[in-house]
Amino acid sequence: MNIDLNKENLTKRIALLDCIRALAILFVVLVHYRSDVAPGGAIGVSVFFALSGYLITSMLLNEKQLDRGTVARFIVRRFLRVYVPYAATLGIIYVVIVLIESPILATYLVALPNLLTFTYNNLWHSMPVGVMWTLQVEFWFYITLPLLMYVFGRGRLFLAIILLLTAVSLAHHFGQQLLTAISYVRVVDNLRLYWIDGLLFGALAAMYLHQYGTVDLLKKYYLAISTACLMSLWAIALFVSSDLGVYWTIASLAASAISAIWIIAYMSAGVEVYSPITEWFGRISYSLYLVHAIPLLFHGKLPWPVSIESSRMWGVFVIAIIAATILHYTVEKPTIRLARFMTSKKKPLPLENIVDFPSFPTSTLGMHIKTK
Repeated sequence: MNIDLNKENLTKRIALLDCIRALAILFVVLVHYRSDVAPGGAIGVSVFFALSGYLITSMLLNEKQLDRGTVARFIVRRFLRVYVPYAATLGIIYVVIVLIESPILATYLVALPNLLTFTYNNLWHSMPVGVMWTLQVEFWFYITLPLLMYVFGRGRLFLAIILLLTAVSLAHHFGQQLLTAISYVRVVDNLRLYWIDGLLFGALAAMYLHQYGTVDLLKKYYLAISTACLMSLWAIALFVSSDLGVYWTIASLAASAISAIWIIAYMSAGVEVYSPITEWFGRISYSLYLVHAIPLLFHGKLPWPVSIESSRMWGVFVIAIIAATILHYTVEKPTIRLARFMTSKKKPLPLENIVDFPSFPTSTLGMHIKTK
């Protein structure tokens, strides 16, 4: 039995999954603002990757016909969705660097061509630029996945390709020496494609649900599984430092796998989740990710990790929220509408129905869960 993920249902489910995005961005902000409080908060990226992989794959699997036109329109939408807010943020970073007369200006200008083409590597000369590496991974995933699906179809051969890419990515994590003899290793390094395993975990979750439908066991024990997933992610964020080498690699991969399992359980349970707070944070999560580190330039905290005093951290966080909200409503949301207008022959969806990026459920104040 396949799960019914037509456009109407998919839009509804993505809106509900905004809660998980809120948790992911919270982890990321915590590790960048208070690395002493949440040394493993970078797993928020792993959660984002799993969500992105699930959602993008689901959208492609549920296209009635995956022809060249469909693939082209999909890539255009993803490109505009990711790139326009990203480019706007790079412009904001440049203005801020100039205004505060930061010494990183020369380095930033040298890196800018690679930043604009997603071909940079290890450019952690400042926090606002360093966090952008994840967008490079997602961007190339959004470009290559629909092309792979178009070439190999949506059946067993495509599944074999996904499993092969997952194995290559895992091999790079746990033994890069296995790839040293391969000529394209430097390309893999430069594009950080070895981080696609988190995205592929989400893709595999989407493929499983599309092929087999709900999992009765996960549906029956959804509340217990959801609680276990939430507590596991928090445990990793609070107690597993990114300085632990292979143990951190295992933890980050586990975070992606836990997120994928959580998604399957959530979709199997068919619950309705609503929280206005987490939904709002979920909607601005992409913009918040883009701009949250920019206030650190003013704060004078260029290295990483950083640890802002609690009293100042809230001020920096408020500034980031305001900046993210402005970016979301002035750039991100109009870009989504433009992308849909450019790639659709029908009347574009109203703004309130436009789907934002990755998403998911967690327990917060104001949340209501109702089983269908």
